[in-house]
Amino acid sequence: MGVRKNLYWTPCAAHCIDLMLKDIANDPSIKSLIQKSQELTCFIYNHGWALSLMRTETRNGELVRPAITRFATNFLALDSIITHQDDLKRMKNTRGWAENYMKLNRKDREKANVVVGLIDSQTYWRDIAGVTAIFGPLVKVLRMVDSDDKAEMGHLYEAMAEPNL
Repeated sequence: MGVRKNLYWTPCAAHCIDLMLKDIANDPSIKSLIQKSQELTCFIYNHGWALSLMRTETRNGELVRPAITRFATNFLALDSIITHQDDLKRMKNTRGWAENYMKLNRKDREKANVVVGLIDSQTYWRDIAGVTAIFGPLVKVLRMVDSDDKAEMGHLYEAMAEPNL
C-alpha cells in the first residue's frame, strides 16, 4: 500500500456465493433434506433396475448427484429431484418396482422403504420446493459470475432481485 496508493482488493464473487451456500447447507434442516435426497439418489443409482425404471419414467432424464466440492450442486440436486417428482412417483408405482422390490435382501429392502417413504412424503416435497425457490436466484447468480462471460454488476443485482425464478 505504501507503493500503490490506489490498490483495491475484491473477493471472488463465485467463491463468496459458494461459501454462502456451504453455510446454508450446514443448517440442520437443510442438511437433513440434502442427506435424505442423497439416500434417494444413491439407491436409484446403486440399483440397475431402479435406474432403468427412473430413466424410463423420466424419458432418459438424470438426477443431479450431490458433489463434495461445489456446494451449489446440493441445490441443483434438489432442483433435479423436484423436477422429476411426478416421474419418481410413477416409478415407484410400476410393476417393475414391485417385482424387483420383492427380490431385494433385507438391508436393501429397508433402503427401498426409505426411498418410497420420501417419494410419498408431502413434507419432503414441500421442503425441497421451499429450498429450491429460496436459493434458486443465488445459484443463478453463481452461474453468472462463474461463467466465462463477465456479467456487469447491474445484471447481477437484477438477477438477485428477480422474483419467482
